[in-house]
Amino acid sequence: MLLKITGIIEELKKRRTWKLLRATDFDSLMYPCFFIFWLLGYFPYKYEHQVYSLSKSRFAFSTSMMFIFVCSLMITIYEINIGMKTNKSIPESIHVNMYLFLDGFVFVVMYLLTDARLLVIQNLSRTSCILSTKDFKDLSKMIHTKDILCLLFLGIHIPNCFKHSIFLTLLNFIGMYIMMANLSIDMLYINCTCILKDCFKKMDESIRQLKKLPMNNDIWMQTFVHHRQLSPLLVVELKNLKEKHLEISDGLELLNNTFMIHITVAAITTFSVVTFNIYFYIISLYSKFPASSNFWYKPYVTPAAFYFIKFWVMIWACETATNRARKMKTTLWDVFSATNDPFVKREVELFSLQIMHTTNIFTAKTFDMNSSFFAKIVGGIIMYILILFQFLLNYVVCTFRM
Repeated sequence: MLLKITGIIEELKKRRTWKLLRATDFDSLMYPCFFIFWLLGYFPYKYEHQVYSLSKSRFAFSTSMMFIFVCSLMITIYEINIGMKTNKSIPESIHVNMYLFLDGFVFVVMYLLTDARLLVIQNLSRTSCILSTKDFKDLSKMIHTKDILCLLFLGIHIPNCFKHSIFLTLLNFIGMYIMMANLSIDMLYINCTCILKDCFKKMDESIRQLKKLPMNNDIWMQTFVHHRQLSPLLVVELKNLKEKHLEISDGLELLNNTFMIHITVAAITTFSVVTFNIYFYIISLYSKFPASSNFWYKPYVTPAAFYFIKFWVMIWACETATNRARKMKTTLWDVFSATNDPFVKREVELFSLQIMHTTNIFTAKTFDMNSSFFAKIVGGIIMYILILFQFLLNYVVCTFRM
């Protein structure tokens, strides 16, 4: 009994060692992100004995929150499209409906993928064990800062949710909740991507470190591949790295399958939010367009910039992680290009084939998350703006002639 109590106390001490910007493991690294999930009633997991598992009480709370959210969402959609409590133009109605249906739909889908999200978290918790304490600390400086700043940015807009109408206040709070929920999912996806990127980086460094193996006691050889006595050791090291690479690749594939719908909708939502808000902003400059009643302090410009930057960060994380994964093949051949040992050469060829067959690309099946896809979205937005300016120019010219 005493040993059990002592074990519980030690576990509590470990949980209290979490420090901002000073992560030491996967749990402390993801703590701010998971805490936001928990605040939103969207984290039905528990962390016990260094393992994440499903919690019945938290799952019941998450299910209750989802039921309340779906009911509120359906009532809001009904009032916007059928009721008489709002007086929105056709473009505004289309924009609001797209936002509620797309982002609200993703929220429900990710709830249905509770088990899949748990598998992603468990896989990354195991895979990230190859990272050192310094790696986690460096990662936390970026991840913790990003998560907290994004939450604070949305948090400062909460007081602006209150309006003169109860329905508009409810609509703003539902919109804020949807945005925070989807932001937390985006943060989870970006954080997982950054962890995988550092895992690939660690693998690349491990391959480079094979250039140096101890010969005798204190002599280090930069080129060791001609020495037969090191062949068994190299083969074992390469096999271990190959297995670890396969585990990381499986985690990436699991991440793609779990977040496929989310990143697809994120791309569509980014395009629609940016284009619609630019449209409303330009119209407001040339006409008496009514001010937006949503929760943004600076209407039109702020949401467009927020969604654009958020999606750009997602693309950046995926692009850099993909490039890091591709670099491993080049590093492998650079290190072992001069080898003549048949066993080592065979293991290098097998490792190289494995790297080639595991594409390690962050994708949503229909498109890849890279700079080329981001450029297409930017091009579509620019084309839309040019068409809109042409329309406004023709309108101004016709009005002047009359």
